[in-house]
Amino acid sequence: MKFARLGAKGQEKPAVMVSESEAVFVDHLISDWNRSELEAGAIAKVGAADLSSLPKVKVSDYRIGSPVARPTNIICVGLNYAKQLRKACCRIRDDATARAGDLYQSARYCDWSKR
Repeated sequence: MKFARLGAKGQEKPAVMVSESEAVFVDHLISDWNRSELEAGAIAKVGAADLSSLPKVKVSDYRIGSPVARPTNIICVGLNYAKQLRKACCRIRDDATARAGDLYQSARYCDWSKR
């Protein structure tokens, strides 16, 4: 399921993408794709609904907003980032709990010319 928020800035409505160019609004099921709705089970609620009977809208007719309103954390994972740092002879933690800041600091002070 691909989340979407479509509409004018500050007036976005929650939607689900049904194709690359079409979506259906789900604001009758949830108020928005935001932290409180997600914690309250928005994904399960929308996933259990029959979206096939809802009218489809062209995404190109709307402004596309952030898929989640006011995200509290943004986490990006580069699966081979730590591996690349090790190849460049940087010392980083081997455990799976290495923080993004640890990796950033390792990359920042790494001598990439020794690769």
